[in-house]
Amino acid sequence: MGENDITALEGGLGARLTGALAKNDAGEVRAAVGDLVDRVRSGDRASIDLAPDVAAALRSARRFDELVKVADAGIQTGGDPGLWAHLAQGLLDGGSRIAADAVITSALTTMANDHPARLTVLGLSGRSAKDAFIATRDPACLQRSIAAYCEAARSGGDPLWLGVNARALAHHGRRHGIECTVDGVLSETELMQLAGAGADDDVWALATWIETHLLVGLPLPVDAIVTRLAGASAFVFGSIRRQLREVWELPTTHPGVVALAELMLRQGTSGEVEVPDDDQGYETIFGPDNPMPLDTYRKGLDVARSVCLLTTGKSYPAGTGFVMDGGDLHPSLAGRSVLVTNEHVARRPEGEAGVRAEELVARFTAGGNPAPPEGIGGFTGVWWSPSTALDIALLVSPQLVSGSTPPLRPAGALPMVRPGAHCYVVGHPGGGGLQLSIRGNDLIDVDRERLHYRTPTSRGSSGSPVFDQDWELVGAHHRGSDALKALNGKPGQYEGNEGTTILAVVSQLAERPPDLGSAA
Repeated sequence: MGENDITALEGGLGARLTGALAKNDAGEVRAAVGDLVDRVRSGDRASIDLAPDVAAALRSARRFDELVKVADAGIQTGGDPGLWAHLAQGLLDGGSRIAADAVITSALTTMANDHPARLTVLGLSGRSAKDAFIATRDPACLQRSIAAYCEAARSGGDPLWLGVNARALAHHGRRHGIECTVDGVLSETELMQLAGAGADDDVWALATWIETHLLVGLPLPVDAIVTRLAGASAFVFGSIRRQLREVWELPTTHPGVVALAELMLRQGTSGEVEVPDDDQGYETIFGPDNPMPLDTYRKGLDVARSVCLLTTGKSYPAGTGFVMDGGDLHPSLAGRSVLVTNEHVARRPEGEAGVRAEELVARFTAGGNPAPPEGIGGFTGVWWSPSTALDIALLVSPQLVSGSTPPLRPAGALPMVRPGAHCYVVGHPGGGGLQLSIRGNDLIDVDRERLHYRTPTSRGSSGSPVFDQDWELVGAHHRGSDALKALNGKPGQYEGNEGTTILAVVSQLAERPPDLGSAA
């Protein structure tokens, strides 16, 4: 069955889910998937049988959280063993590599040797080891990934996908002085010929043919991405873009990488775009509905220079932070640059166990920031509001010199809640590259302390600055929930994200000034 067969789900659920995916309505997708999972778990045979098709549709739309739920429910109720591959895929693309490894091990243990999805799972073990290498740079993970891809190819798996992954990783290793053994896959030239032969009829062959240009030393055919690949799914765009960034190490400003970001935005399936590391990016990116003015992206790039990834001394990602002029927060901080983040990112000395200010390193990755690439440290906390209140920490450091990093200036007023009002978030979701959330950004409601919005965020976004639609600083992001309590005395709950207003921080600082006793 194909992805369109999900319309066969009874009671209008199939049409409802198909429509929600087409409109990229995240809330409706979650609700429809929740109903489907309930049916699957109740033993409804028709729903169980259609779970693989629903999983395939969710994968194409990059709805990985929902993909995991459907695949897991289907496996528990005796659905097609191919759901193991969907479950592993969803976990890997959702960033849960350790859980994916456990699923891959279980799948290879329980699936019949002749099941067609078994080779897919074996290939995904190569993908998992590749992700481990990207995260750790451990050469053993790189060789393990190549070996898994080669074994799957020798066992009868897809020679194109498996071969290109193995060869691309070997190229990556050689660029970094790591020699790797590749055995049992086609040569670079044979892979390009095989991909080219199927590129007119199969979108994956076309995507692979585009990548094989790099294998044989040719320039990436950006024109093919823009024209021939334009009708592919978001999953295809995301997969090849990840390969170009992580394995081939192309910069965010490479025309091919920018083109793929543009295609994802036009589909409306991505609310976040990586920030280029210089000011030449975003020359061709437009939104999925109406053209997004180029000036919007340039303003986003300007403010991104003040945003940093916060890590521990061991480079473990802790969250996001941003720089403000201390005088905009409290008179005693005038003349200082102040790093703003969440209290649950940089804990109070007397607070709960967690990362302390002294352990943090701030890395500013957007182009135009003079901070050293290895980051700056030496932070001291001078003010906190606990996570149960405003969830704000203010940090200073002698290395964060006033004027060296452009400070973000607060808006003069809270944003107006009206039809079409939206906001932007800039941060490091998942501890990865700096990203702008520019789609699905509806502003839900505001009071003096809280902002509620539907701007896309994820783990690692904690402490990110929140901007109004004129790119003026209005808050600091701190959490998301599927049951936020409505503001301003309104009844009910809703799904969304929450930030603390800068106005509330300034107001509390006036009542409880910062403690500068231990600050350099």
